[in-house]
Amino acid sequence: MVAKKRLNEIPVDSIPAVGEYIDRQGMLEAFMENHKGIFDTYHVLQASVAQSLEAADKIVRAQGVSCGPWDRYAIRTTYNAEALYEALGREGFLSIGGKLVTKTGYEVEGKRLETAIARGEIPRDIVDSVKKEVASYHAPKI
Repeated sequence: MVAKKRLNEIPVDSIPAVGEYIDRQGMLEAFMENHKGIFDTYHVLQASVAQSLEAADKIVRAQGVSCGPWDRYAIRTTYNAEALYEALGREGFLSIGGKLVTKTGYEVEGKRLETAIARGEIPRDIVDSVKKEVASYHAPKI
């Protein structure tokens, strides 16, 4: 099996917090292995609680009530303006306070833009102010 190439990888000992995490994760795993019976029971109970939570949540929300730890604290009303427009027509919609709005969105084709940048068609200061690189991580979960 070929190892997947990792971007900008550095040794673990260069970031002490990462080494500390790895050590503590190992300690937790050893502790859980030493108390396997307790943790097996915990996982069964946790799954049972999650299942009953999901079932109770569906019922409470369907009934629209507060019950036990479920607190129905507010009601938010929304309207489907597009359906109202279709039902009333333009004049009827506008007469009851409806508004027609235009929303402008902007998109750019990344590869084409990168080519324009490489050819110098966009000034560097503009590129620096509009280009942002965002790193994506696969990270450990708690």
